[in-house]
Amino acid sequence: MQIETWRVAGLLAALAVFWIAYADLKDHGKPEPRWRLLQAFGLGALSCAGALCVFRLLAWLGISLPDASSLGIAAYCIGVIGPVEEGAKFLVFIWFIRRWQECDEPVDGYVYASALGCGFATLENALYLPGMNSFEQLARAAVLPINHALYAAIWGLPLTRAQ
Repeated sequence: MQIETWRVAGLLAALAVFWIAYADLKDHGKPEPRWRLLQAFGLGALSCAGALCVFRLLAWLGISLPDASSLGIAAYCIGVIGPVEEGAKFLVFIWFIRRWQECDEPVDGYVYASALGCGFATLENALYLPGMNSFEQLARAAVLPINHALYAAIWGLPLTRAQ
């Protein structure tokens, strides 16, 4: 049994808003404009589309998720999936967000990178959830936004501190 699409979409939106709001509450100095957080979210979705293009190119070159061994799957996840996904978000952050006038405090890297990660996770979930069962949908919808927000925040905060 699968959960209706509109319920999954609502859950995705609610979790993304929750984690972006949580990150934004950490900015006590000069809170970020909401329209910039929405832009960061949208750029995160765009970076997800870019990462998917890279995965398709890698698959065309013969580099894809192995079927059998757990070690092969772990190596692919660590050596391919992580660098491609984080690299896509990182490049978007460097090319666009870091140059914004509003990105002027060290904590802003954490806030904007979290919004970027939530945008990435939301598009990724929207693409992958329809083919999963209800348990997988709920688990992925609950975990992916915070994972992508935290992974992005790990490099987002030091990047703005370095400015």
